[in-house]
Amino acid sequence: MAQTKEGAIKVAAQRAGITVPEYVSFISRGLKKCTICKEWKSVNDFSTDRSRGDGRAARCNICSTTLWRRKSMLGNKRVDERDGDKSQARHAINRDVRQGLRPSPNSLFCSLCGHKGNDRKHEYHHICGYGKEHFYDVLPLCSKCHHEGDK
Repeated sequence: MAQTKEGAIKVAAQRAGITVPEYVSFISRGLKKCTICKEWKSVNDFSTDRSRGDGRAARCNICSTTLWRRKSMLGNKRVDERDGDKSQARHAINRDVRQGLRPSPNSLFCSLCGHKGNDRKHEYHHICGYGKEHFYDVLPLCSKCHHEGDK
């Protein structure tokens, strides 16, 4: 379905709760309405966002900062650690490898068969399960030995 620029302006004006001429007047003066505080502000008060039609973020910088601080104060991390979570245990080890706190498993010998080489991928195996107290209890294994334990 093709959409015209005039139609897009009409929809934007309706969302802003004003008439089309008022909306065009605000836009021509270099103003944009923040989706959080609902105030019309200079487009320079919005960070850039290339994915949006006007190239600017939907929230003004002040509202974005306030929301970020509020989330930080509440302690909202991506996801709190859950006991027995395989995905989070793996992410914890991968994060250590990326940060250089733990060597890449491909650079280590397999703890079971002693293999080292590029013909097999090496992985860290959680030897005590995925409980959060055991997130970092791992051994390097080649893919062959690691998957034999799954059978």
